[in-house]
Amino acid sequence: MNNLMSLMSLPVIESKQNNQVKKLQKIVSSNKYRQENKLFWIEGEKLCKSFFENVKMNGKLLLVFDQKTNKKLIINFCLKNNIKEVNFTCLSSSLFRGISQIENSPGWGIVANYPTNNFSETKEIKDVVILDGVQDPGNLGNIIRTSAAVGIENIWVTKSTSDPYSPKAIRAGSAGQFITKFSFFSDLNEILNRNEISKMQILATVVRSKSVNLYDTKLDLKKNCAWLFGSEGRGISSTAIEKNKLLSLNIPHLAKIESLNVAIAVAVCLFEMKRQRLS
Repeated sequence: MNNLMSLMSLPVIESKQNNQVKKLQKIVSSNKYRQENKLFWIEGEKLCKSFFENVKMNGKLLLVFDQKTNKKLIINFCLKNNIKEVNFTCLSSSLFRGISQIENSPGWGIVANYPTNNFSETKEIKDVVILDGVQDPGNLGNIIRTSAAVGIENIWVTKSTSDPYSPKAIRAGSAGQFITKFSFFSDLNEILNRNEISKMQILATVVRSKSVNLYDTKLDLKKNCAWLFGSEGRGISSTAIEKNKLLSLNIPHLAKIESLNVAIAVAVCLFEMKRQRLS
């Protein structure tokens, strides 16, 4: 409680040149900095609450707040969520606005370490979503949200994929990041050589004539599935599909539309898998 009460008398940081402010700016804006330091920004009471409910704490948190924020609300939040290991930083309103990533911000957010389960584990898995080159953080967040809603526990991403812990991906993910295990790989070849998926059917969605209709009655999605989705512009290369003998699927849609948005494609595929397993 003494630590919580200390925020009532914290000095206000007002300079953009302050080292802590520079660090916060990098955390919210730089994928490279976040990934190298394993730190990310969470803003909004619902997301923060979900983080504390689902993620095992790893190290001390930093709670950053606007000087005009009601400090008693922050103290009450910390007490309700049993948050003890926390440091505080108070920013001037203009500096906090430069850090904040949402409209109608509550006036505070937290800097947390990447969850400890976000590394490759050599254990049997049931299903996995593999993302190779998905660039838009909004798409990525929606994919994470959908995967979590379906019950996918593992998402594997290549280096060419956007950061799942960027502020925009966190918001679009709607707390999906906190109930999903991420594994990071250099490229698709590294993933396809993993033992964990050697006995799974690997399914790649493509826009090509020589592919299986997702709704083909012979397609059995009750088996363990590794779903592979590529970048918004290129998708998965035909070379990778043929070389690795992947099962290519198409989602039937009007021919005048070239393709579906990747997040929509993920949702259609995963919920078809869910439908089959319910029947």
